[in-house]
Amino acid sequence: MANKTLTPKKRTFIWYPFLLAAYPVLGLLAHNVGNARPEAGFRPVAISILGAGILFELLRLLTRDWHRAAFVSAVWISLFAAYGHVYLWLQEEAEAYARTNLVAGVSLLVAAAALFAATRPKARMEAWTSPLNLAALALVIFPLGQIIWYQVGQMETPRVSAAPSVHTAENQPDI
Repeated sequence: MANKTLTPKKRTFIWYPFLLAAYPVLGLLAHNVGNARPEAGFRPVAISILGAGILFELLRLLTRDWHRAAFVSAVWISLFAAYGHVYLWLQEEAEAYARTNLVAGVSLLVAAAALFAATRPKARMEAWTSPLNLAALALVIFPLGQIIWYQVGQMETPRVSAAPSVHTAENQPDI
């Protein structure tokens, strides 16, 4: 009989629900990078992350598993963030289906399906943690990069103020 060494399981931190919660605010800031100061996003990002944390903890109490709670909360956060975009897209592309109760009903069905899938005993949600962490990190890096790139460009651009023209007696118009 071979001597099997027991290696401790590598713990994977669960970041993706929180990053997915921050992404809509960061994406909106990046889209309006010339019109909004980056500081304007601190409070909304903090509130989004806090809301994700509360949802995550409630789902962890319900599912009794960190990974299952993370998966369900990520799906629910994504549905919440995408609701308006889906509705507007349906108004443009398929006006017959652009009804609030239909979009809300489909969203609730997807939310229930995510919860059902996560509570199945054979579902291995741990395997999804690393890829979802990476995907959520990539989502957040792009708007952050765009905001930082714009801010650095603003610092390098010399500010030219339009000085009022001074009219002296010799170059004043003859009336």
